[in-house]
Amino acid sequence: MEPEAGPFPLPLSPPYLTTLHRLGFVVNTFTWAQAVECLSHPEWSFVHVVTIALVAFTLVGLALAVRRDRQELHLVEALMAAQHRQSGRLCEAMAGHHGLL
Repeated sequence: MEPEAGPFPLPLSPPYLTTLHRLGFVVNTFTWAQAVECLSHPEWSFVHVVTIALVAFTLVGLALAVRRDRQELHLVEALMAAQHRQSGRLCEAMAGHHGLL
């Protein structure tokens, strides 16, 4: 069944909708020869170039974010270690002042 004619045809009939849904689950596969042929002479469109650029920018951004987070984690660990050492000295000083040592 075909959609009704008009400026914006809508697939309203149940058999047509069923056909569309069934076709949505069809998996088209490549043979190894087709894949090699496709990869040996790629035809890049603007959409492919934009998609590759967005993926590249995302990966670079992710790598930079991981590097920044590691640096920040090392800083926080150093601050926590310094605070722990300082609080240990403070406890020792207070214990010595009150004659507990």
